[in-house]
Amino acid sequence: MVLLDNDGFLTQLTHLLQKTRTSGSVNITMKRYHGQTRPKPKPRGAKKLQKLTMVEQEGESRCLFRATNGKKKLSTVVSRTLVFSELIVLVHIFLLPYYDVGN
Repeated sequence: MVLLDNDGFLTQLTHLLQKTRTSGSVNITMKRYHGQTRPKPKPRGAKKLQKLTMVEQEGESRCLFRATNGKKKLSTVVSRTLVFSELIVLVHIFLLPYYDVGN
């Protein structure tokens, strides 16, 4: 899987959508991302659990976006503020021309 910056992700997503316009599909997923690549071990005891939740709350929330057509995989990490403001507008600009809405 290729981790791209936001602009590169949107560019590659556009190319992926153009390739699958006549046949095929593209799956796009979004999930919360804390910056970890491995699962955390379970804490032992209530004090450790309380410390872990305080540390998680201090960090800025981010989202991991993934796109795949079954052969090629793309991903990017986006800050929470960008997700709810600019990225939704950009997705509408890039995605809506490829699909007939209302037909």
